[in-house]
Amino acid sequence: MKLFIILLIIFLVVVLIVFAESMRECRLLSTTVYEIDTRGIFSSKNPVKIAVLADLHNSFLNDGERIIGAVRKEQPDIIIAAGDMLLSHSDQQRENKKTAELINRLCDIAPLFYGMGNHETAVSNRNHLKHLWPDFLNNLTNKETLLRNISKNIYVKGKKINIYGLELPEKYYKRFNKLKPTVEEINNLIGKSDNDAYNILIAHNPDFFKQYAKWGADLILSGHNHGGMVRIPFFGGIISPRPAIFPKYDYGLFKDEGAIMIVSGGMGSHSIKIRLNNKPELVIVKLI
Repeated sequence: MKLFIILLIIFLVVVLIVFAESMRECRLLSTTVYEIDTRGIFSSKNPVKIAVLADLHNSFLNDGERIIGAVRKEQPDIIIAAGDMLLSHSDQQRENKKTAELINRLCDIAPLFYGMGNHETAVSNRNHLKHLWPDFLNNLTNKETLLRNISKNIYVKGKKINIYGLELPEKYYKRFNKLKPTVEEINNLIGKSDNDAYNILIAHNPDFFKQYAKWGADLILSGHNHGGMVRIPFFGGIISPRPAIFPKYDYGLFKDEGAIMIVSGGMGSHSIKIRLNNKPELVIVKLI
C-alpha cells in the first residue's frame, strides 16, 4: 500500500511538472530559419524572405504583440498564414476578432496570403458554426488575403511567384481517415501548376506531400500536426491530430520529386493543450 501511494505521488508530481512546463512553453515564441535553394531562380545576395504562421488556434499568443514584433524584425517580402488561425468552437467570436485584427496588422508589414485550415473550413461550412464566419470576415480589412482554392500571381524582386491556397474537403481531416486526394482532384480544386513560375502551395495538411509534389508545387507550406505536440530527441513528434503515432510529416523540411515541404510546428494548440520540447514557432523561409 505504501509503495502504491509513493508511486501515485511520483506520478502526480511528474504530471504537474509536465503541465507547468507545457504552460511555460506555450507562452514562448521561437523563430526557425530555412534556406531553400531555388536552383538559380532567386539570388543568394538578395533572397526572397517569407514569414510563415500556422495553427495559432486563438492561443496565448493571440494578443499579437510578440508575433508582430518577431515578424517586423525579419522584414519579410511575403507573409503566409498556413491555416488554423481560428478555433472551430461556437463561443469564439471575441478570440476570432483578435485573430482578424492580427491579420490586419500583419498586412501592414508585407503582402499576406491566408490559406484555409480545417478549422476555417469547419467554421465556414458547419451549420452550428456558420454564424462565426461572417463576423470573422467582417473584421478582416482585406478579404483578398484569404485564398480558398484560388491562386495569386505576384512579382517579388523581378521574379514571378504563384501562391496557391488549397482548401481540402473536411473528409481529408477526419480522424483515422486513410483517404488521399488525387492530383486530378487537386487540379479540379486549384487548377494546374504554372511551369513558368515558382509555385508556392499553402496546404494545411502535410500528410499528402507526395500528391502535392506530383501536382507540381515547388514549395509547400503546411502545419496541422503541431510538431507532434511532444517532441523526443532523435524520434520527433509523438502524435498528430489524425491521430497518428510518430507522424511521418510532423515538423521541419522534407523533399520529394524536386519539391520541398516545410511543416511548421505551429503557434498554439487545442483539445489536448500540451507542447513539450516544442515551442510555438514563427518560420522564416529564405528563397536563395
